[in-house]
Amino acid sequence: MPTRALTVASVARIKPPKQGQADYFDKGFPGMALRVSYGGAKAWVYFYRLHGKLRRMSLGRFPAMSLEEAREAWRASRLAVGKGESPAHLRPMAADSFATVAEEWLKRDQAHNRSVAEVRRVIERDVRPVWGDRLIATITRRDALELIDGIADRGAVTMARRLHSHLHRLFRWAVGRGIIETNPMADLPKPGAAVKRDHVVADAEIVAVWKAAEKTAWPFGPAIQLLILTAARREEIGALRWDEIHGDEIRLPASRSKSGEPRVIPLSAAAAKLIESLPRHGDHVFTTNGTTSVSGWSKAKRALDTAAAEINGGSLQPWRLHDLRRSAATGLQRLNVGLQVIEAILGHVSGSRAGVVGVYQRYQFLAEQRAALEAWANEIKRITGTGGKLVFAAAALPGSGKLVVDAAPINMDWVRAITQADSTNNPDPLIEYLRRPGAKLGSSECWWLQQLLDRMRFKRKKSGRYVPLGQKSHKEIHQMGAAHARDLQRIEGLSQAEAIDRVIQIYPQHFADDAGASLANFMRRGVSAD
Repeated sequence: MPTRALTVASVARIKPPKQGQADYFDKGFPGMALRVSYGGAKAWVYFYRLHGKLRRMSLGRFPAMSLEEAREAWRASRLAVGKGESPAHLRPMAADSFATVAEEWLKRDQAHNRSVAEVRRVIERDVRPVWGDRLIATITRRDALELIDGIADRGAVTMARRLHSHLHRLFRWAVGRGIIETNPMADLPKPGAAVKRDHVVADAEIVAVWKAAEKTAWPFGPAIQLLILTAARREEIGALRWDEIHGDEIRLPASRSKSGEPRVIPLSAAAAKLIESLPRHGDHVFTTNGTTSVSGWSKAKRALDTAAAEINGGSLQPWRLHDLRRSAATGLQRLNVGLQVIEAILGHVSGSRAGVVGVYQRYQFLAEQRAALEAWANEIKRITGTGGKLVFAAAALPGSGKLVVDAAPINMDWVRAITQADSTNNPDPLIEYLRRPGAKLGSSECWWLQQLLDRMRFKRKKSGRYVPLGQKSHKEIHQMGAAHARDLQRIEGLSQAEAIDRVIQIYPQHFADDAGASLANFMRRGVSAD
């Protein structure tokens, strides 16, 4: 029974015995061995003594289970034996892997967290690729420190601090559930220092942002203008539904409020006018598909920054959409609005409304909020020089320029024409509609037309998936190459090999990588080139 320090390379090199089987014990891992059979099969086994009897259990087969995975399984099994338990009764390794435990934590502990989607994104991006398949019990304090420091070292200190908080809570939850014994994040210091944003978008920059929003494609242009006018959070406006708008105010349910309480956002005359001018496409006010709330803020922000830089005569100071709330709060202070009213506008429950005061002081300052937001809207009009005329781009139609949006309801005949043109891939229904006396395209009609134009750039596969127009599938490419090769054989009398060589010269981007082997294979199978 040889004992050696096994490595990945040495495990792969071990040759099978001429007969029977041989066990190669891993030095430093008592009882763990690689069992090699004369037929060439290799498996990881663990020999242990429980209640005075020598026993053996299989950990897994090589190479399906790597050396590192076998050692992790050995650690878990040895830990069970140390407790007087049979390792054969352990749950499958995958049940206690970091990925599995993290998924359970997201479902049970984070389900009611408003930021659960962001937490999941961070775990999937920064942690799962590193720890995904590891047994969570084997993750050490050093492992956690290296992971957090690695994120901080790439310049993302704030993200590293947030991930520290997420992992600390995850491991603490796992301890409480009896999955692990100790929390490796306990007393582990956070990297760097918390960065508190204090940037206020200056008046000149607000002018540039407002006017850039006029040029920004639907639905982001008006959404950003409404953020400026209401000082609301991005998701409060981005996910706004038509049934949340009641006359001159927005009523958010508790599920949509960061404080967990229902929230009312009064609308100034300018904000109400902007909302009235918007086209209606489904339940959400701002949507690109008519069924879900708007997404793609980062891309829209980059486009907005580019347009704002042109208007401003240079790039703006680095800013975020959330800074618009801070800028509104600063502007309201400049207009002599009281602190409690500003906090009510921002939907804060901290500061002057925290603690005992927040419990007993339930007055919402709605009248004061309305007056303050009206004053703020007038201030926006003054510094932007818009006079309350709200202008934005309608669905970024080529050559459409700025479009002053009307409030006319969409013509359903146009919707039917769009649907028919889309299903038949024929523009005649649109032409017929436009030839009608008095036919016109309002903002709503333009939005539907843009959806059709976008879809016309794609073709629909049998699976229902859309791919860019002109993009050929693997089979279509080989059908094309095979047809060309057969034409060369028929017309020029070339052999199949010669014809394939000629096709490679004509379509190197498709067939040069494998020297035409896949095309020859395709032709040998006799697949139709039609």
